[in-house]
Amino acid sequence: MNAYTYRMLLRQGYSRDDVLQQLYGFDNRPFLDELTRLGFVIPRCAQSNYAWTALSISTSFHRDYLPNFTSFIQQGDQSRDLPAYQNLIAHSPVRTELAQKGYRMVAFETGYWFNEVTDAEVYIVGNKNPLEKYRQTRDINDFELLFLRTTALRVFTEAKSAFFTTLTRNVRTPEERHHDLVQFALDQLELVPDLPGKKFVYAHIVAPHSPFVFSPTGEYQSTGAVNPGYPNAILYVNSRILTVLKTILAKSSVPPVIILQADHGLDLDHRMPILNAYYLPGGGDQLVYSNITPVNTFRVVFNRYFGGNFPLIEDKSYFSYDTAPYSFTLVPAACTGYGK
Repeated sequence: MNAYTYRMLLRQGYSRDDVLQQLYGFDNRPFLDELTRLGFVIPRCAQSNYAWTALSISTSFHRDYLPNFTSFIQQGDQSRDLPAYQNLIAHSPVRTELAQKGYRMVAFETGYWFNEVTDAEVYIVGNKNPLEKYRQTRDINDFELLFLRTTALRVFTEAKSAFFTTLTRNVRTPEERHHDLVQFALDQLELVPDLPGKKFVYAHIVAPHSPFVFSPTGEYQSTGAVNPGYPNAILYVNSRILTVLKTILAKSSVPPVIILQADHGLDLDHRMPILNAYYLPGGGDQLVYSNITPVNTFRVVFNRYFGGNFPLIEDKSYFSYDTAPYSFTLVPAACTGYGK
C-alpha cells in the first residue's frame, strides 16, 4: 500500500486540550471536533516521549528511545550535542526507508537550525535577505535594529540604493521573524499537494510556541504575556491548519497519511500532554490506541501501509529540565483528554 502519500505536520509547544482548559480556560473542543469530522482520530491519553524538541523529534523519527540509538546518555553527562541531533533528525531511518520507496522529502525553514533538514529534496526557505543571516547568529535588540535600519547603511540610503534600502527595511526583530516564518510555512503547506509524486512532508510549525506574536486572526501582536498570547496563537493556528488540512485532502488524488503532533507541551509542570491526531486512511485509524506516543507512530504507519514488521514498544514519557536533559522522571499517562 505504498501508493499512499505521506504528510506530516508538527506543531511546537501545543498542549493537550485538558491542560489548555485547566491552565488557560481555553476550550479547544471545537477544533478537535472539526478534526474528528475530517476523519482524524485523537488519542485521549496523548503524551510526548520527551520534554524537549531535539529529543522528542529524533525519537519519533527513529521509532525508539534515545538510549537505543544515541550515545549521549551517560552517567553524569548532561550536555546536548545539538549538531548531532540535527543529523539524527535529518537522516533518520524513517526518511531513509521512505526514500527507498520513492518518497521525496519536503522540509521547511523553521528558525531552529538543529531542526532544519536543509538537504531535503525540496527545502522551502522563507527568507533570502542576507542581513537576516547576521541576525540569526544571535538575538538583535531594539537599538541594533534601529542602527541597522538607519546609521549602519546610511551611505547606501543616501545614494538612493533601492537594493540596500529594501534590505534594511526587511531586517526584523526575532518576534517579527517568528511571525513571518509561521505565516510563510502555513501558506506553503497549502501548495505542497501540487508537487508531483510521493512526498514525505516534514513541516515543523513553530507555533503556538513562544514568542507569542499572533492575534486570534493572525495579525502581528506581541504582548509578552502567556495569557492571552498563547491561546490567541492557538486560535489562529487552528483556523489556518484546518484550511491547510482541507486543502490537502481535497487535492490529494491518493489518500494521504497525516500526523498532526506536537513535540511537547508548553508549561513545564504540564510538559508531557500534547496534541496528537492521526489521519490514517484505509482502516489505519483502528490501530491508534488511547495512550500511543510518538515513539510508536511510525511503527504503526510502516506496519499498516508499507508491510513493516515493527512490534509496538511500551509507551513511556520522560520529563527532564533543560539544564539536565538526561535526568529523567517517568511521567505516567493521564487519560483526561479528548478522544478515543
